[in-house]
This record gives sequence, C-alpha cells and structure tokens, in this order.
Amino acid sequence: MAAHLSGLVWLVGIPGIVGPLIVWLIQRDKMPFVNEQGKEALNFQLTLLFVFIGLAILGLITCGIGMFLLIAPYVYSIVMCIIAGIKAANGEHYQYPLTWRLVK
Repeated sequence: MAAHLSGLVWLVGIPGIVGPLIVWLIQRDKMPFVNEQGKEALNFQLTLLFVFIGLAILGLITCGIGMFLLIAPYVYSIVMCIIAGIKAANGEHYQYPLTWRLVK
C-alpha cells in the first residue's frame, strides 16, 4: 500500500517516482507481494513521468495552450494511486491500466 500511495508525493513537489522507488528498494527482498506491487507502482510512475514530459513539450510547442492537457493525467494519477493503495491494503494484486511495464 505504501508503494502505491507514496506515488502521491508529487503533490508536495517531490517527483512521484521517488516514493515507490524507495519502498520497493527497501522491501523487495523481504516480501514477494511488496516486490510485485512496488514494481507495479514504479512502472506506473515512470509511465506518468514520460506522459508529463511529452505533454510539457507539447505545451511549449503550442505556446502554453497544450498545458491544459496536463490536468487529465494529474487527476488520473490521484484516482489510480488511491484505488491501487486500497486494493493492496486488502491483499489484492493490482495492475494499473495503460501502464508500460519497464521494470520487470
């Protein structure tokens, strides 16, 4: 649960990838469930990072008009992190939709 919910640290200005990465690196050898869900949270945050970078570039190209597109991934990430955290707290295996599996 901590790996999924720690992805919300971007709300306080820290990149969202930091929280899941720390949780996964500390607990991956101790608990298989945390290893699996930590990788899932990390993959989700990496996907979001690439989406945000792409949309920011698009926003620069369109002189700021495209920056409004950044709202959708922000809302999506908040909702998905909360859903994943609840599922993980209940012991359910959760996979984020629309996520590239970069960390195997």
